[in-house]
Amino acid sequence: YGLTARQELDQEIIALTSELARLKQERAEGEKRVLLLRSDRVDPDMLDERARFQLGYANPRDLIRINRPQ
Repeated sequence: YGLTARQELDQEIIALTSELARLKQERAEGEKRVLLLRSDRVDPDMLDERARFQLGYANPRDLIRINRPQ
């Protein structure tokens, strides 16, 4: 069981390392977006995007992509 268990642990380590890298990237992107919304330096484009998203509005020039359930 030792050799099989070690191989399974190695595979789990690889999978979890990959997931960790993905989550770190996702967090970095989220932190970047949060920085754009800070009250001391609000990015006008980000504010406009978030406000329209929350209100369900779109600019007539916007391209809209609809995610449909599969």
